[in-house]
Amino acid sequence: MSLIRNVFLVLIVVSMLLREEIALLMLYVKEETTYFGLSLSNAALWSHVLALAAILSLFGYLKSKPRQ
Repeated sequence: MSLIRNVFLVLIVVSMLLREEIALLMLYVKEETTYFGLSLSNAALWSHVLALAAILSLFGYLKSKPRQ
């Protein structure tokens, strides 16, 4: 069970870091396509998808936590 919790925590951190990276790219990159292939029009969508994945992972982590 500890492995699952660690995976949830890593997924949360990675998702939030990628979300911030996409947000920074949307602010500073004025070209149509970012350096890793996302167009700026769908970068906002991916940012929201990653945030939703992080929230669901956090919910799953908190739900699986044993009560004391």
